[in-house]
Amino acid sequence: MSQRLALPAALLLLVCSHVATGMPAWYNCNPATCTPPDCACASDTPPAASGTWDIKDVPQFIVFTHDDAITSDTNEAIRSIIDEHTNRNGCNMPATFFVLEAGNDCNLAKAFWEQNSEIAIHSKTHLPLTDPFFLGPAGREDEMFHAKTYLNETCGIPLEDMVGYRAPQLVHNPPVRALLEAKGMLYDSSILEFYGPPSESSPNASARLWPYTMDSGIPQDCAYFAGATCTQTERYPGLWEVPLLEMQAPNGTLLYSMDPGLSVGAEYGSAANAVSISADDLFTLLQQNFNDSYNGNRSPFGLYVHTPWAVNSSVQATNQFLDWALGLNDTYVVTMRQVIEWMQNPVPVSEMDAWLTCKPVDLSKSPGSERCQVYTVKQGDYGEQIAADFGVSVAELAAINPNLTTLQIGETLRIPPFDNSCGQGVPVTGPPAM
Repeated sequence: MSQRLALPAALLLLVCSHVATGMPAWYNCNPATCTPPDCACASDTPPAASGTWDIKDVPQFIVFTHDDAITSDTNEAIRSIIDEHTNRNGCNMPATFFVLEAGNDCNLAKAFWEQNSEIAIHSKTHLPLTDPFFLGPAGREDEMFHAKTYLNETCGIPLEDMVGYRAPQLVHNPPVRALLEAKGMLYDSSILEFYGPPSESSPNASARLWPYTMDSGIPQDCAYFAGATCTQTERYPGLWEVPLLEMQAPNGTLLYSMDPGLSVGAEYGSAANAVSISADDLFTLLQQNFNDSYNGNRSPFGLYVHTPWAVNSSVQATNQFLDWALGLNDTYVVTMRQVIEWMQNPVPVSEMDAWLTCKPVDLSKSPGSERCQVYTVKQGDYGEQIAADFGVSVAELAAINPNLTTLQIGETLRIPPFDNSCGQGVPVTGPPAM
């Protein structure tokens, strides 16, 4: 049996406007003056549009995030999940991508953005942003924000659409947050959050911290994670924090910070990821942690991954979980920005189908979705450009076209995915129109 504390019955029945409950003694946020859309007190109570809501009026959000460069492997891995699911109103499932500039494929990144996913910032080269930073303040700024310039100028992502940030290796500190505020970013999502003692911001599994603005400080316990530094004097008006909720066992034991179900090194989060588990066990873990939120205070449920996480068992279990969760009539997969937008102007579940808008997309035309294509080389073509146009890596293209470095006009190239079942393939004149 779980030893977690039961959530007070009153909280399960009623949801009041932001009241900072269970926070550290030093944290002082007045919900009468800290009001949406620009301010939200840290709380384990969800927001309500006005007055009081029944907890069942609050939608349960799921956020699915990916860290690092978007590559052909990423495209295949993430699409094996998000392209398989839709929200109840017909909007396709989005992801939030915290993009690393080094190694990123612009065509693939823009395709995800065009199909309702969120493009956010990770870093230029994935250096941990320690304090002091060995390249100085200017180097810190370049490492944090060069990726935003690159994604705008090279990939075509509008600057106004890139409002979120996650620190490389989750190494965060006051200089990082000060720069986020100075640059006008909407939110950070770098601070891990566990429930149970000694955490005061998430007292138990059913009362976990919602996103909040840092007008009155950061009430989370940062000390347990190496490389994380928070102080009681930090204040960043209008800058939101979207906590990364740890995956925990029923007895509260920390299991996975990121990449649930996969044993990975500490560079992908905390050292909690000690063992890999089966698809069945991962499904059970996801369902249990989701139910803690769903049957509790409906804090947003997060799945935070890297490309190597997407092994067969992870994909199988996650798709099974999403099929189950999205079968509920009050659950939606959204981006991190959309969670904040909802908190800025909350609507009840009964209005969510109309509130959640999206661009219509044809996922059958996503990069890498076509099989067995053969392309005829034209004047001016070269391997790197063809690979980028079709959304595949140069290595993948070269693996099935040994002559890639000596192309001749008129010869044909096989475009991955391409296997023995393709025969002569299907001639195409270029990548599919997006």
